[in-house]
Amino acid sequence: MQPGDFRLVLNMRMKTLFQHTCLPFVLRVLTAVIFLLSGVSKLSGIDDFEIYVYSLGLFSLDMSFLLARLLISLEFFLAGMLVSGLWLRRISLFSILLLAAFSAFLLYLIWVGDKEHCHCFGEILQMSHPLSLLKNGVFILLLLPLLKQGGSRSPYSGALAAFIFLTSLALPLILSPPDHFRYAHYARKTTYDQEALQHFLEANPGADTRRVLCFYGVSCRFCKLAARKVRVVAEKTGKQEHIELIFWGDEAGIQSFLNETQFSPGRYASLEGPAFLRITEGRMPLMLLLQGDSVVAKYRYRDFREQDLREFLTKM
Repeated sequence: MQPGDFRLVLNMRMKTLFQHTCLPFVLRVLTAVIFLLSGVSKLSGIDDFEIYVYSLGLFSLDMSFLLARLLISLEFFLAGMLVSGLWLRRISLFSILLLAAFSAFLLYLIWVGDKEHCHCFGEILQMSHPLSLLKNGVFILLLLPLLKQGGSRSPYSGALAAFIFLTSLALPLILSPPDHFRYAHYARKTTYDQEALQHFLEANPGADTRRVLCFYGVSCRFCKLAARKVRVVAEKTGKQEHIELIFWGDEAGIQSFLNETQFSPGRYASLEGPAFLRITEGRMPLMLLLQGDSVVAKYRYRDFREQDLREFLTKM
């Protein structure tokens, strides 16, 4: 048998396999499930994912909130379209291009030495960059045979596609509204003990008239996420020396916190539990913008406003 004859026979057998078996359906459902699991896992750990997007330093905090949810919506949409079989060739091609773009981003992270996991499956499954690249490659191989499939069509195809699109877009916003949609609501709950704070400030005078005090517990998950928010703003403005971190925890916990958040504050100190909890009223994180001994603005995790901190720091 000539090589050309062998390729012809192989193509005919593959065509027969796809025409007379359920293999195309299995591939569609399998890839759809992977997209769906990826989106659900990101949504379940949306706080970590949106801060990861923000920590890239390319987008504002509010834009990072929206972009994180749009990426999840896109995965939901692709999963729904693959299951429906609508416009299968185009959806498969778009999925492959998207995975290729993600793979290029992973290669860039490897090149610059970034070791933080890419949140492909949120916090549920933390994958190294090489393993994520392998996952994308397998994913692309599953999608390649679907490029030869025409997909299903019906008089209701457009309506069904619109329903999948709108549902995919709405779900992340409904299940986990971005924080900046409810800043005013969260801000009303941000309080601190004025008397306890004044005692602390008298005992710990600042070197500058304007400074940022951040009260963090070393084991507090949201404190670490808040610290990453503050760190990005401080790096963008070049004002890290005006950020002071006040910790509840021992020195080992503090160093672990700083290493995990990659924060290099101007100063940091620790407080005993009772004093810390009295100032913060038992809730953390707490971030205060100070002019002398007067609090200009106060934030916790949900009502943190990037623009306010940026403007405060740039005036220093």
